[in-house]
Amino acid sequence: MHPGSVSMQKRARGSEYYQLSYSAAGKGHTHYVRSGDVDEVREAVANYRKFRELTNCWIELEIAFAKCRREGASGSSHKK
Repeated sequence: MHPGSVSMQKRARGSEYYQLSYSAAGKGHTHYVRSGDVDEVREAVANYRKFRELTNCWIELEIAFAKCRREGASGSSHKK
């Protein structure tokens, strides 16, 4: 897993190279990626995105569950 994105960049003299860009600890980072490693790095970035999506979904569900628990607890104590 790795945060960021992979993009192709062009040098002034016309050659191309791949670059991994990401932010970590409040700072931007860029790294050269060998052409033979591009597929592996793209897969790591895709895995990180999926991890973040699943984590965000989990957090939303936990928040909804906590709200239901609170409402259930407060609702049962007010019934007579």
